[in-house]
Amino acid sequence: LAADATQAVYVTVTYHRAPRLSSATFNAIGSQIILVFDQMTSASGAVPCAENIAPLSAVGVDPACTWTAQHTLAVSLGSGATIVPGSLLGFVGSSLSSANGVSSIAAPSNATVSRPSFSQAPALRVVGANEVGSCDTAHITAYADSPRALTFVWGSRTHPALDANLSTEVSSSLSLRGASLEADATYTFSVYGVTFLGAVTDAVLHSLTIRSAPPPLLAINMPASPYLRTATTWINAQATYSACASDTASSLTYTWEVSVGAAYSEANVILSGSSEELRLPPHTLAPSTTYHVRLLGQLASGESSTASQIFSVTSSPLSAVIAGGARTVSRDSGSLALDASASSDPDVCPDGGGACPDALLSFLWTCALSDGSPCRLLSSRGALAL
Repeated sequence: LAADATQAVYVTVTYHRAPRLSSATFNAIGSQIILVFDQMTSASGAVPCAENIAPLSAVGVDPACTWTAQHTLAVSLGSGATIVPGSLLGFVGSSLSSANGVSSIAAPSNATVSRPSFSQAPALRVVGANEVGSCDTAHITAYADSPRALTFVWGSRTHPALDANLSTEVSSSLSLRGASLEADATYTFSVYGVTFLGAVTDAVLHSLTIRSAPPPLLAINMPASPYLRTATTWINAQATYSACASDTASSLTYTWEVSVGAAYSEANVILSGSSEELRLPPHTLAPSTTYHVRLLGQLASGESSTASQIFSVTSSPLSAVIAGGARTVSRDSGSLALDASASSDPDVCPDGGGACPDALLSFLWTCALSDGSPCRLLSSRGALAL
């Protein structure tokens, strides 16, 4: 064979680099860390966190790891998680490659966990007696629907000296001896919570009256939020006898009243009850509305006390439905009609179900392939706009 410098052969080689972890970010409420990779990968579905995340102890006990897209791994934190913004989190999976499977296996990589662009504060509610005797201890507890413990800030809006004493209290509960407070006086407490991401809850007020005549100790136990128009909500009474009560044998009678607005109003009462539990049936409450729950408990001897709670109803998630569901079509199938007219707003549907078209619904359509990339037009390769 003779060499010929006038001839050349060109070969195009496409190199597929292994995926790398590019970012790690908390979600808005701090319950997940979202790991994003620099390309679509070969992974999908749920995977063991122990085989993919390091340090495992930082994400708590029994965390869950799920590929929500081919380039996104969601790490749902377990109880006792200690990881915070600025911590280093590593991906150590041993079988991750590019989406087409051509690349080498991804090497372990790390990312500094960032704060979310927006932090969402959880809902806060306070449970405790509103009236106690001078020989009782009032227990007031703040509850937050949060995956991580909050730092609480307590105060008193009616008594400056007590406000100063509460300035160092950061726990979720207060215990106040009636004997240390002024008899026949009403104290207004305030509390708000701060998440580890810095989000601040709305402040909640709680009134406490110290009675010289020992009343039954009442508290209202609300379920965790959200409260929806379409769901049944049960509210329970918590009742005990005063430590200095002379009558500890009589049973309590209960009177419940739910009124519209943040303050009790007899004219705005929409629901009442007389048992230890109060049922709020579906479609009784209106979305985006605040309600006041008032409970009166009375002994046969005449002693009585009241308790109250305020809660707000949130809008139910919309129901988006495409007629026909998932299906397979070919290029020869002709035009494809997509019908979402069965979509609905559960809050405007009649009690008992049935069709409830809502003319006020608006729709936004998108099209994506199974790997998350956009659908494209065959003619121009441009993204399909719907």
